[in-house]
This record gives sequence, structure tokens and C-alpha cells, in this order.
Amino acid sequence: TMWADQTKKRLEQVYVSLDLLVETFSSGKALIERAKSVPFDLVILDIEMPKMDGLQVAGSLRSMGYIGEIVFLTSHVEYALKGYEVQALRYLTKPVDAKKLAEIIQYLLEKEKKQKRVILQSEGETVSLLLSEILYLEVQNHDVLFVTKKDTWKIRGKLGDYEKAYEAYRFVLTIMVPCV
Repeated sequence: TMWADQTKKRLEQVYVSLDLLVETFSSGKALIERAKSVPFDLVILDIEMPKMDGLQVAGSLRSMGYIGEIVFLTSHVEYALKGYEVQALRYLTKPVDAKKLAEIIQYLLEKEKKQKRVILQSEGETVSLLLSEILYLEVQNHDVLFVTKKDTWKIRGKLGDYEKAYEAYRFVLTIMVPCV
């Protein structure tokens, strides 16, 4: 549809620096099929669609376990309350306001940053930590310690292996040198 193409074009132009995959679908059924194999972070649905309306598509997505965000596009504000039944993040009115769309993308980027995880192998155990839980990294001998409020996880390795990957999260790095 015209709004789908316009929205896709805006996303790709505004967020050229991000690694975005923007897909459009000719029907709600096609989206539902694709969502079975692709974990979309955001789905923008028109309320008024042939055969299955946006609310029905959102309900189907939620019933199959979709946990991403849903934004509805409509010219009918009266649908807003129904959207909350499928945990809609927001409603946008037609035509799509680029500033409102940018606010949604910014919200998702901040949310992703807070929910980013690191998988560690610590002393034979696999550990999944939210990056937001890590207070600081500490070096002891040939180990890197990931320190959280609850625990400390020891990983054999070099601090440099982790510095670049997590530099955007501004950890405090502590280097302990044994006294000789």
C-alpha cells in the first residue's frame, strides 16, 4: 500500500546509519507467516486492511508469542482502546509524521540498549547477563571479572576482548596488579 511504501522509505532514509531490515507485506496473513521465522522488533499495522484488520493481525501475533512492539496506523482514533488489548505501543495517524516515527525508533533503540545481553562461559557454567546489570569489569591476573549487584563472574581472557564490544555502555574498568 501507499502508506507502507512511504513509511519504509522514511525509515530507510532517516536511519541509513542503522542496520534496519524493513519489510512490507501485502496482507496480514503474509506478515503472520513471516513472523514465525523472523523476530521483528517492531510491527507497524494499518487498522484498516482487507480480510484481516490490523487488530486481528496483532491478536494473532500475540497469540503465537510475538513479544515485539506493535504500532497502529489509523485515521480513526476510536480504535485506540482496542489496541491496548494487544499491548500496542502507540498509534500514528495517517499520513505518518516523520518526527513521531523517529520518536518510536529512538524509544526502541534505548529499550534495546537496556535489554542487551552478554553470554559468558564462567567456570563451566553458561551465564546470560543483561548489560545494564553489569556494574564494572575487573582484571585479576589472566581473568576478567564481570561484577553485578548479585554476583561476580570470572572469565578467562583479556580485557581488550570485551572493551570494544561494550565501550558504548561506559563500564568502569578496574585493573588489579598483584603486589610482588
